[in-house]
Amino acid sequence: LTPALEFLVDTDGPCVVKPAKDTGGGSGVTSQVRTRRQLARAALLASRAGPELLIERQLHGIMYRALMLDGDLLDVYYREPPTVVGDGDSTILQLMGQESRRRLEALGEKGIPLLTPSLDCVFTLAQSNLTLRSVPDAGSEVRLKTVSNQSGVRHCYTYQAPLSPTIIDHART
Repeated sequence: LTPALEFLVDTDGPCVVKPAKDTGGGSGVTSQVRTRRQLARAALLASRAGPELLIERQLHGIMYRALMLDGDLLDVYYREPPTVVGDGDSTILQLMGQESRRRLEALGEKGIPLLTPSLDCVFTLAQSNLTLRSVPDAGSEVRLKTVSNQSGVRHCYTYQAPLSPTIIDHART
């Protein structure tokens, strides 16, 4: 972890730690890594997918996904990270469970991914001085994660504006 720690120290802002081999669905990916201890925890999680890990500077902004078929752009969409809305009584973990139950009832097991507590969730909540045991005020929206793989329908949007030909070429490649 020495090179990763050196990178973390030299980077101004949070980092992402993930398996070098793409596991799909964001498995083993942890964002909001800022400290030596967080790096060690994130590396342990990522190492479950393989012995080689990556650490990257975390970029802020919206992640767009280009859907391509045989080199043709079909659609571009973006997903915001998942959130829950406080009710003034339930913990964040309980709110996540309630949202997961709604997702199961609406679409069954093959529907939208369930909200699961993860290291990314713990680190993201910590940035707002929250934990899974925190009870948010009624009506307050709490961002759960940085990664968007567990986003719900209300967090997914089609990108309507024209897209740069350079971006389309990169997606095609």
